[in-house]
Amino acid sequence: NLNNQPRTSDNPGGAQVNERNPGGETPLLALCKALRREPTGPGTLKLLRYLLDNQADPNAQDRSGRTALMYSCMERAGAQLASTLLSAGSDPSMADYSGASAMVYTINAQHQPTLQLWQEGLLCLSA
Repeated sequence: NLNNQPRTSDNPGGAQVNERNPGGETPLLALCKALRREPTGPGTLKLLRYLLDNQADPNAQDRSGRTALMYSCMERAGAQLASTLLSAGSDPSMADYSGASAMVYTINAQHQPTLQLWQEGLLCLSA
């Protein structure tokens, strides 16, 4: 897809990768929201990469204004999943409708590997 437009008809079953369910979630949002403190395994990362490779919007927001990155941090999904989202263009500075960012959710979840990812990122920005 050379013009970087979301795929539509070439996805299996005609599904659109950024189509929303009745709850306002895209498949990427639903995936990250559903992790619920489960360790992120290779299958989850493979699905995440598939969605992102097929133009899933990493900055799509649900009805609360939350993004996939926010849910991955909130649900303690792991630094590798958060790093993959960041590499795909997820904006860590976005805030949900309550004003909380992905970093706030990481701090609240007290997930050390993801906190370390933020710390390393901040150290790189300040250097």
